[in-house]
Amino acid sequence: MRSIRLIGALAGSLAFAGLVSADVPGTITRLSTGGTTSSQNSPAISGTQVIWTDVSDPANFDIYLYEITAGSGFKLTNTPTEQEFLEDIDEGNIVWTHAGGAVRGDIVLFETAIGRRTVIATSTATTSYQQPAIRGRYVAFLRVAGQIDVDVYDHVLGITFPVTNDAAVQGSPRVGADHVVFEDYSTGNADIWASPIPGGPAFLVAGGSDAQITPDIDLNNIVFIQNTAGTDQLFLFDLTTGTTRQLTNVASTKIQPRISRSRIVWADDRNGNLDLYLYDLSTSHEDPLVVGPGDQLLSDIDGDRVVYTDNTSGFEEIHLFTIEPVTAYSFTGFFAPVNNLPVYNEAKAGRAIPIKFSLGGDQGLDIFAPGYPSSTLIPCSSSALTDAVEETVTAGASTLRYDAAAGLYVYIWKTSDAWANTCRQFVVRLRDGNYYRANFSFK
Repeated sequence: MRSIRLIGALAGSLAFAGLVSADVPGTITRLSTGGTTSSQNSPAISGTQVIWTDVSDPANFDIYLYEITAGSGFKLTNTPTEQEFLEDIDEGNIVWTHAGGAVRGDIVLFETAIGRRTVIATSTATTSYQQPAIRGRYVAFLRVAGQIDVDVYDHVLGITFPVTNDAAVQGSPRVGADHVVFEDYSTGNADIWASPIPGGPAFLVAGGSDAQITPDIDLNNIVFIQNTAGTDQLFLFDLTTGTTRQLTNVASTKIQPRISRSRIVWADDRNGNLDLYLYDLSTSHEDPLVVGPGDQLLSDIDGDRVVYTDNTSGFEEIHLFTIEPVTAYSFTGFFAPVNNLPVYNEAKAGRAIPIKFSLGGDQGLDIFAPGYPSSTLIPCSSSALTDAVEETVTAGASTLRYDAAAGLYVYIWKTSDAWANTCRQFVVRLRDGNYYRANFSFK
């Protein structure tokens, strides 16, 4: 079951062949076209505006701005002997690093609403600046001057204040509405620290013998990667509660998590190449987002839109995945002959069981998330409430139909003879992300 449409925004869109989203309904649009003399990478998105690094032969880096609504864009910079890169965008304000010639590394702010370009951190013979990130009025970046520290610039007040000033190396700063987060190497490996804005004592978010890297922040959530014995896992720190939880379990390399409200995206090599995955905090569920040949990486997310670098065509290009909004179903059930939790429904293994429920009317048959319904083995309990399933049917396979007369969906669940003397939990996940479960004991 694939819910995806492929759109070629530019000529040559056949490069999409084989690119799929396994679980998340949405639309892929190619925003740029790479070639032997040009490529595009490292996109960032805010609203309907996307920026990326445009690389032209011979190895010249410029900043490109694309407007999704208009379906077109243009170069913000065009400096053949200088480099602009490491860009970020928020609410029409764009920042990037500028280097070349006598410029060792400045931070530039461009305000698209008024077309004004300002150097907000000017390098010298001994100091340079890099890795800017912007959110609202604040721009965080690295100050490199014998040691590497984090600064924050307030572009409303026009002032810069240091976040760190010590011998330890800091890296990968990201900024939220009122906190800046970054890597800190004072212990010898990478830890994640955060500091309130404007000014305030920095505090440890995640530390220890494992390496914690590439943080990002939105609202009160900080997401980061923890590497243990060469395996990456995704973690979330809640600024409100001060608690940390692990989000992923699959052993793989994970690259650059980005968070927007309840959604987190990252690149993941569990399938051999780099694919994009999405974790939704509202459902506590992880799904493949874009899976296919080549690599999909260096992603960013804002609301329902994800931008990323894709090299499926043989050249780096920028693609946009637009997540389709899904309206929550009005679920009620399960109805007889199935009892709801915590009752264990007793049935004969191998029989087909009608699972009946309502969604408030006929919503069509494309109601299940891919891979569902499913069932998992659970412990049997001698003290559990039990009730026999009074109605079973003979069926060769599981099927779904809508009974218009009763106003109910009927899923005929074909069980296996091999389940005799075991207990299983039947799990439905609908396209709106919600789960519904029932327990069964098989004879």
